[in-house]
Amino acid sequence: MSSTRTQVYLTEMQRLKIDQMAHAEGVAMAEIVRRALDRYLSGDPDATAALAATFGACPRMEAPSRDRELGVNRAIAERAGRIAREFGIRLPDALIAGTALEHNLALVTRNTKHFQAIRGLRLRSL
Repeated sequence: MSSTRTQVYLTEMQRLKIDQMAHAEGVAMAEIVRRALDRYLSGDPDATAALAATFGACPRMEAPSRDRELGVNRAIAERAGRIAREFGIRLPDALIAGTALEHNLALVTRNTKHFQAIRGLRLRSL
């Protein structure tokens, strides 16, 4: 296989997570990065497999049915408002976070950076 050398700048958190994965699997950091890039370039990830892997990592956590709608009630709206003001998060993301907190659910997302500062919110990355 021919290769091209590249330079990728990572955040401290990205580097830490990649190093942890590489150590746990006994492979080089480059292998972890190549796998992630291959998954990304192959198209949309299989959300079912990602969710199964996420909830399998925390067996006590229940995955809500995708058919179950969680409406916005007063408690969720008030919490979302506080989150939006305190963390400068846009209202749609604040509503998502507020809903997860009020229902004691983990928030599964591809974009954890918007939610990392919210105390008590359990995040799972896709």
